[in-house]
Amino acid sequence: MLATDRAKKMLGIAVSERGLLLAEAVISAKGPQVQRTAEFPFPPGITLDLGQALGAALREFLDKNDFTSTRAVIGVPARWLVLRPHSLPPADEATAIAMLLMHAQAKCPPELGEVVFDFAGQCDPGHGNNVLLMGLSRKWIDRLSAMAAGAGLKITAITPCATALGAATAQRLDSPLMMSLRPDGAELIAHEGDQTCYLRHLGSAVSGSPLSIELRRAAATLPNGWAAGNGHARPQVGAPRTLVLWDDVGMNDQALQSLQSALDMPVTRGDLTLLGSNGAASGSHLRSSAIALTLAPLAGRAQAIDFLRPRLNPPKPRTMPRPIVWGSIAAGVLVLLVGAALVDLAMLDRQISKVDQDLSQLEPKVAAAKPFVAAMQFAEAFRPAHPDHLACLSDITEALPPDGQTYLTGFHVAPPPARGGDAKMVGDIAGRSDTVDHVVGLAAKLKTIGRFSDIHTQLDSRESRAGGPGVSYTIRFVYLPGKGAK
Repeated sequence: MLATDRAKKMLGIAVSERGLLLAEAVISAKGPQVQRTAEFPFPPGITLDLGQALGAALREFLDKNDFTSTRAVIGVPARWLVLRPHSLPPADEATAIAMLLMHAQAKCPPELGEVVFDFAGQCDPGHGNNVLLMGLSRKWIDRLSAMAAGAGLKITAITPCATALGAATAQRLDSPLMMSLRPDGAELIAHEGDQTCYLRHLGSAVSGSPLSIELRRAAATLPNGWAAGNGHARPQVGAPRTLVLWDDVGMNDQALQSLQSALDMPVTRGDLTLLGSNGAASGSHLRSSAIALTLAPLAGRAQAIDFLRPRLNPPKPRTMPRPIVWGSIAAGVLVLLVGAALVDLAMLDRQISKVDQDLSQLEPKVAAAKPFVAAMQFAEAFRPAHPDHLACLSDITEALPPDGQTYLTGFHVAPPPARGGDAKMVGDIAGRSDTVDHVVGLAAKLKTIGRFSDIHTQLDSRESRAGGPGVSYTIRFVYLPGKGAK
């Protein structure tokens, strides 16, 4: 892990479901110095579910007992963790992390909800390694964060108490086997070098025969590199190991002998010297978990496991500056508009092509209909709503001589320039008659009707000179519809 900024003072908080173990340490010229330790039982009716209220009570307790550090490392018990050993093939760090993340998510019980995973071990592209996946439910992280906020503390890391204790012990002993006795149970920890390779919660019993039985069972499950059988737990290579006992509850000598018998190996009590701390605060030997939490940041090292900044974080989506986001949105909208316009143009082009094709097919029919349309233009004026033309033709027909020798060959009347009862219509008739007298009589008869005026008669004498029968005539007039006889 990468080194962090070296802290001058740090508060270690080892959490259980019933209370907290507290230790405040500072860095001095001689190394870490434990200034004070304490045990904080949860007030009646207040648990970790009430993070803010618990934090307020913790703040009052810290002030009352002269704890001044505002930076804290919080340690969680092994019983809260999801633990999964995994064998990694040779792979670079990015590939190994992706593989571990997939494995962790696949093996995580869904009833736990969101779980944050980190791992103890190393990735090596040259050879495979065994790692230990550790997961902590998001609900615990949220509750601890609320507690710290209520107490006015800044959390620098959330880590298992066992890994902090094991890492501190491994600074003095090679590949140690350890057991931590805490108020909420016992934990068995094995290290390979400076990495936790095994961690197990042994139950709620912290002394006597039940703990010995649990310890025998746990010894049988130690990972490769440790011989486990018949109650023995030793590395396969090298001298027999000693179990380092970190006692936060005060185990008596008789219970200690039971542990030695269960493992068939010496058991020695851990002390602050083994942790690398030279402090001698009252009760320090009962706060080893909390003290171990402070040592890495005081030495400028990061915690091996940190659920606030895990190495197995899913890759975060890359975010772009807001101007680029809005520019991208505008560009996308513009592309959509241009695309829609092109689609509309293509549709219009197809419609125009279809209309042109239809017009081409209609051209022969249009050519055939033009004469009919021209012939109907004259009749269009003779509409039932305006029968003035018919009235004029009717008056002319009534004025023709009854002998049938005078008839019409042409009739034309122009519509009035404007609608109205007094609008005059200019027209003419053409025809033939057997005598000039009949033509003159027709003109006179039109005049007597009263609706015709400005009557001018023109006879065509060419046929008379040619000796043909009858005479052709043209009578021009002005017709006033609706006017009666004078």
